[in-house]
Formats: sequence, C-alpha cells, structure tokens
Amino acid sequence: MGSPITLLETLGAFTAFSGAILCSEDGARNSIHAAAVGRGGAILGNMLALTCGFSGVAYLITAQASRKKFSLLMFMFLIMLIANMIIILVQIFVLKEPLTWDLDENNGIFGFLNVTRFDRLPLEFINCVICSIVGACGYVMAMQYFDNLVIAVAGLMQPVMATFTSYFIGVGLLPTALGWTGQVLVAAGTLAVVYKPTPKEPKLDLKEGIDDA
Repeated sequence: MGSPITLLETLGAFTAFSGAILCSEDGARNSIHAAAVGRGGAILGNMLALTCGFSGVAYLITAQASRKKFSLLMFMFLIMLIANMIIILVQIFVLKEPLTWDLDENNGIFGFLNVTRFDRLPLEFINCVICSIVGACGYVMAMQYFDNLVIAVAGLMQPVMATFTSYFIGVGLLPTALGWTGQVLVAAGTLAVVYKPTPKEPKLDLKEGIDDA
C-alpha cells in the first residue's frame, strides 16, 4: 500500500508470524483428531490456511476503505450475511450436504435455534459472541485507529487463543514447550508492532533564543 514500515514493525511482524507457525505446528501435533486427518488432510489444511491468509489481507485492505461508508452495525450485518450465503452454497454444491429450511438439529439451516440441544449452547456462545461479535467487530472497530499491519499482526494471536479454547472445550491439549515458545514469540512480536515510541520534544536552545530576540 506504500505506507512506511519501521524496522521494529518489520521485526515484530516476522517474530509474531514465526510464533504463529510454531503454535499451529504444536496444535497439529497435540490435536485429538490429528491421527484421523492424516498427511493428505494436513497438506490440504495448510493450503487452505495460506489461501485464508491472502484473503485476509484483501479483506483488511478493502474493509478499511469501505468501513468509512457504513455504520458498524450495517457493515458487520453485510459481512455476516455474505459469509453465511457462501457457506450455504458451498455446503449444497461442493460438500453435497443435505440442508433443510427448518429447525432440524443436524441439517436445518435454523438448527441453532433448536432449544432441545442445550449441549451446543456453550459452543454457540463461544462462536457467536466471542469470535464473531467481540473478535470480528473488534477488528473492524480498530481499523479506525490502527494501521492494517497492526491489525494483521494482532490477528496472529488467534492460534494462541485457539489453543486454549480447544483445551477448555475438550477437543485439544495444552501446548508443549514448542507451543509455549510460539505463544511468547507471537506476544512479543505483536507488542513490537503495536509499540509506538513517544517522539522526543525538541530542546530549547537558550543562546539561539537570546540572539533571535
């Protein structure tokens, strides 16, 4: 985008990105479902993650420009609406999954409104309230005050949060030494990018001031 990037921001971005890689690698090793995925699934997952990365960059660039023309509520409504339509189309035409326009707990598009399955409520709360409202809205709100680089690097904290979230909901394990190292690198890199040194005030030259007077 042509915006100047300081050396500290560059080092912080690479540090946080390296830490995110370590977190993802550790998460893949410790995942309860890692054995079922296999090598082919892991390669496909990496390719999808890389595609998501490029898509995320495009999203940040376009969202920051278009956000100025919409209110936060309307912007997030349009984003979620478009995302849900894409997901439904992929489920129908790519995954060939059966979908019904009812409250069926397995195939219904409005199945999340089915109050008979209270075991899904905690997952729905985490996904909708924390990830969507707090996470996605937080990124969009931050676009008014921070550069895209700051928001992108802050997004690298997602593997760190995903590790703890998966553990608390019972589908993952706590990180190993590799994972803890990655999390420290992500936090340090993020702080390096966000940190803005306070500009020094120019010193007053008394002799020069007297001469000017």
